Amino acid sequence: MTESTEDRRQPANHTTFAVSESSPRDPTAAVEHDAKSRHTPRKTVINYWVDLGLLLIFLALTYVTGVTQFVFPVGPEAYSAKLWGGDVQWWRDAQFGLTAALGLGIILHLMLHWNWLCAVTNTHIRSRAPGKDDGTRTLLGVGLLVAVLHVLAIGLLFAGWALER
Repeated sequence: MTESTEDRRQPANHTTFAVSESSPRDPTAAVEHDAKSRHTPRKTVINYWVDLGLLLIFLALTYVTGVTQFVFPVGPEAYSAKLWGGDVQWWRDAQFGLTAALGLGIILHLMLHWNWLCAVTNTHIRSRAPGKDDGTRTLLGVGLLVAVLHVLAIGLLFAGWALER
């Protein structure tokens, strides 16, 4: 078997161990050096923490929603019940706060991936080249965010107006 064939069979992410003078058979010395020499881009680290935060908020929101939906009794009895010191209104406030945090996290996530989203939209939906960002994508994103927030606000105003008392 030739050397080039052997090289192709080795995985791309294999670690080679260097022999150090202090410990000739200590493979951890090379691994520690390899871990220190790697550098994760800052944007990747930020995306990681945003995504992890979104996951934690989603899990907390799912739990709180389950508590308010399935644990508290239905009807007026719910207002006299308490769970771990919090009445049903406290749990609903927590649910609203987590929903707002999840919404803000999703907006942040979309902002961090906005150029990628525009490039994929151009390539796969509009059948165009991805193009370069000359600032129009940012203006489009801000305009879209403002439009969505206005639609939500109009819907809330209409619901408040239509509420029967």
